[in-house]
Amino acid sequence: MTPAVGDDGHVAAYTEFAKFYDQVMGDRSPLIQRIRGYVDRYLPALNHLPTFDSWLRAFGQVHAHLAEGGLFVFDVNTVGRLRRLSQAPGYVEDFGPHTLIMDVTPDGGNLSLWDVRIFERVDGDQFRLHHERIPELGVPLTMIHEALTANFELLEATDPEGGRATDDSNRVYFAYRHRGADGSDHGA
Repeated sequence: MTPAVGDDGHVAAYTEFAKFYDQVMGDRSPLIQRIRGYVDRYLPALNHLPTFDSWLRAFGQVHAHLAEGGLFVFDVNTVGRLRRLSQAPGYVEDFGPHTLIMDVTPDGGNLSLWDVRIFERVDGDQFRLHHERIPELGVPLTMIHEALTANFELLEATDPEGGRATDDSNRVYFAYRHRGADGSDHGA
C-alpha cells in the first residue's frame, strides 16, 4: 500500500492488524473469492480511510497507476451497516484457540469507531492481546460513484448475496474499469 494514501498512522496500523486478522480469519468476500488470481484489492477496506478527502486521494492514486482498461475492485461497509453495528451488542467469536471481541460505536457524522480485540492463545492459558481502535467512514453509494465516474466505468455493484446494492446493504462489492486517457470506455 502507498503510505501517502492515509491521513495518519491509522492506515499503517490497520494494515499490520489486517495481516494478522486475514491470516487467522481468511478473506470472506465472495466477489474477491470469485475473481482471485485476476485482480486484487487496492486497500483492505476503503472505509478505514477516515475522511472522504482521503478516499478521493486513494481514487486518484488508482487512476494514476492503473493501466487503461484495468480493473479496480473493492468493497465497502455501507452507512446502513455501520449504523446497525453501532446499535448492536458487541460481537464475540472464538476461532481455533483465539477469541475476537469487537464493538462498533458512532464517532460523529458517518464515522464509526471499531474497538477490536483479538486474544491470541500463545501457551496454555496465556494470551497475547492484539487491540486496535479503528475509525471507519461510511460513505453513501452515490458519493462513491460520483467520485469515480469521470475516470472509471462501473461494471458491477452488488451486495453479498449478489443482489442490488443499496446504502442499507451490509457490504457492497464494486468492480470498475479504468477509462482511457480520453475518457472512453473499454468494452469487455
